[in-house]
Amino acid sequence: MPFLNQHSGRLKDPGQFQTFRRKNLEAGIDAIIGFKKKGDQHSEIQAIRFEKDKFTPDEAKKWLKDHDFQTISFEEAKQDSYNKKDSRECKTTLLK
Repeated sequence: MPFLNQHSGRLKDPGQFQTFRRKNLEAGIDAIIGFKKKGDQHSEIQAIRFEKDKFTPDEAKKWLKDHDFQTISFEEAKQDSYNKKDSRECKTTLLK
């Protein structure tokens, strides 16, 4: 599922993990850390997320390659397809 503000390089299937933590690696880049059991000390990087305002999809893919991350999938950030006026109208419609 694409995220609104982040490109995502998936390294491992999230179904392998029970809990997750997020860790900032550097400006605009976060790692999603997965733990197979609650309270487990052993962790693995499940995904790397890139802020779309700081990285293009090509720059994010290059960063992953340059840092030796093998992805199983890559999803570009979802485009914001409506403006604030549309958003208010949508909320009003949902509340009726």
